[in-house]
This record gives sequence, C-alpha cells and structure tokens, in this order.
Amino acid sequence: MANSRRLIVLVVLLFGLSIANLFVGGSIARRQTDSRDLYSGGEYSVLLERLMEDIRKVCVDEVGGEELFRGAVRGMIGALNDPNSVFFEPETFTQLREDTRGHYGGLGIVIGIRDGLLTAISVMEDKPAHRAGLKNGERIFSIDGIKTVGIEPEKALERLRAGAEHSVIRELLGISLPEAVSKLRGPVDAPVVIRVGKSEEDARELRIIREKIDMETVVNAEILQDGIGYILLRNFGENAPSALDRAVEKLKNKGMDSLILDLRNNPGGLLSSAINVAERFVPEGGVIVSIKGRGADGEAEEIVRGQAPFYDLPVVVLVNEYSASGSEIVAAALQDHGRAVLLGNNTYGKGSVQTMLNVSDGSGIKITTSRYYSPKGSVIDKIGVSPDIIADISDEARDIETGELKDDPQVKQAIDLLKSHKILRHIRI
Repeated sequence: MANSRRLIVLVVLLFGLSIANLFVGGSIARRQTDSRDLYSGGEYSVLLERLMEDIRKVCVDEVGGEELFRGAVRGMIGALNDPNSVFFEPETFTQLREDTRGHYGGLGIVIGIRDGLLTAISVMEDKPAHRAGLKNGERIFSIDGIKTVGIEPEKALERLRAGAEHSVIRELLGISLPEAVSKLRGPVDAPVVIRVGKSEEDARELRIIREKIDMETVVNAEILQDGIGYILLRNFGENAPSALDRAVEKLKNKGMDSLILDLRNNPGGLLSSAINVAERFVPEGGVIVSIKGRGADGEAEEIVRGQAPFYDLPVVVLVNEYSASGSEIVAAALQDHGRAVLLGNNTYGKGSVQTMLNVSDGSGIKITTSRYYSPKGSVIDKIGVSPDIIADISDEARDIETGELKDDPQVKQAIDLLKSHKILRHIRI
C-alpha cells in the first residue's frame, strides 16, 4: 500500500512538472525545436537573437539588450578556454588603447594571470606601485576589498541555493583580468588599496595613489666598462624601435663595441615593435618569427625582415621568468641566428598573437588568432625560451627589506662573457 502511495505521488509530481514546463518554458521549448535547423544551417545569430528576446520577456527582473549582449559575448569568450582572449567594457578598452600609445593613469604595473592567480608581471621602477613596495611576481588577492580569486563555481552554486545574495557570490568568485585592469585604473591622485604577497597567508595591504603613467621604453642606457653598453628595454610600445636606435647611437658615440640588452621583466607589447627591434640585429633576409593561425593551408607565415644595422655588436640578452611575448620573440630570434647569448632564466611562455576587434558600442575583444614560433620552429607558447646560460639571482643578492638587487650578478656575468669574447676574438691560431 505504501509503495502504491509513493508511486501515485511520483506520478503526480512528474505530471505537475510537465504542466509547469508547458506553461513556463513553452516559448523556449519551441525555440529549441526550431534550433535544430538553425544549428545545421549555421545561423547561430538568429538563434541567439530569439533567445535574447525570450529571456527579456520571461525574466523576473527587467534586463536591457545591451547587458544581455555583453553577457553573451563574455560567455562566448569564456567558451574558448583561453586566458589571453578577453572581452573589454568600453572604458577598459579605451584604457587599453591608451596603453599602447604610451600613456595612461594607474599604478605602473603590468598584470596577468599566472597559475590561475592575478600576478604583478612587471612593476615599473619609480612608479607608484614600486614605491609602495610591490614586487615582481607577487599575487594581488584583492582590490579595494574585492577578492581577485575566490571559491569554485560549484561552491558558489551551493551558496546560492542556500539563499546567499548574488552580490555576495560575485565577490566570492573573484574578478576577471579586464575587471582587475579597470579597478586598478582611476582618476589621478585617487587611492586604491590592494592586498598582495607570495601567498594569502603572508599578504599585506598597500595603499597606492594613482598617477599619470608614461611608459618609458628605454629606461636606462649607459656604458658599464671597457666599451660594454647596457640598455634596459622596458616594453615594446610603438616607439620601442626608435628609442632603441637613439640609445644605440648615443652609446656608440661614447665608444660602445658590445651590448647587454636587458629584457628582464619586459612583458611585451606590440608585435610589430618586437619584430622591428629584432630585425636590427638579424642579417638581411633572416626570419624573425613564424606565425601560424588557421590559414587555408595551415602553413606558418614567416616574417622575413632582417636588416642588421647593429650586426657588428656582440650581444648578451638578459631574460627571466617575466620576459614575455615580444621579449620572447626578440630573444628567440637573436638566439636562433647566433646573434646573441641568452643569459638568465627560462622566459614566461606567452607565445600567442592577439587581435583587437572593435565593437560598435565602444567595447572590444582581444582574441588569440595565432601562435608564434622561433626561426628554427621552436614552440614558445606555454614553454618559453630557454637561455644559453642559466643564471639565477640568489636571495643573498637582494636587500632583505626591499627585495631590490644590491649588486646585479646577471649583469656581472654578462660583462665577464663579453670580456671573454673580446679576448678570444683577438687570439690568432
């Protein structure tokens, strides 16, 4: 008898659910039936438009078409499962374009996602974040009290079921990279509070006042000793090639006959600028980089642009784990052509090319369209470029309080290497 009652209750429940589906989900169900033809015909835009209409009609809260559209774009970008493909709101997209022009308001840091955590990839010297004590490689755990990393989506769902508010869950989930960029930017002289550290356990709070940031490309250019020049190239903005030309000319006039090119902590920038820098060292007609996307034949496009006005300079290139993207293109090109000795640590491994797509509402999309390879065909993405000489910087070489280098052992080793080259060059057998 008890079993019969349970069966009757189950049938009633199932019937009730079926009726509810007919009334509440009827419109969407019809769209699902129609969508079979849409999918086979490839007309996904029609399906998306109809679905947005249905959502706006049945959603308990009024929602605008713009909000739904941007949400749909975020979902599409998320489906790519590529951390380098990102959707930008109009304000953030405008800031991004200003970055490549070489000026913006902010803290003076380059951020990225590393091991799933928001990370300070490059902290620019004598900028607000650097003066506040932020160091390369440190994690940013919150921005103005908003967590940058939080609980897993499944646990968030459990909290929602338990009655937690959406705003609470949003904070628990953390923020995306574009949101982080937007929150770190702001009016000049306005403060931002960030929690940073190697781990959450040792995180500390920094209050930093935003400033107008001018992205200097060549931060330092000097003769170290015995005709050995040193150039610190901070990024690959659009003025990087011309800035390098001026720095080399200046040092040559002072007697430079060999060069240390410092690409440590250089996060990259414009692909065209990186190629233009590399071609100044590579022989004419030499391959700078091979780019492979989804072309008709799947063949890699070789960028052959060598000019080598600096071909007479013996070069040591300094790299580390925060040398990324454009830095890796230059380092790999000079290494494969035998134009430089790479010294330092394995590079970051950001070997993909992003294309900026403008959306008519002012927002934008940065999407990975291809990957690049060294002239000899080595993969860079997620692997990086291995230096010829591994040279770590020990803890003893840094100031315990600030983390700054007391004496740069990698530069010292590069100097010794170039001195040895000069001696060997004059030995006749």
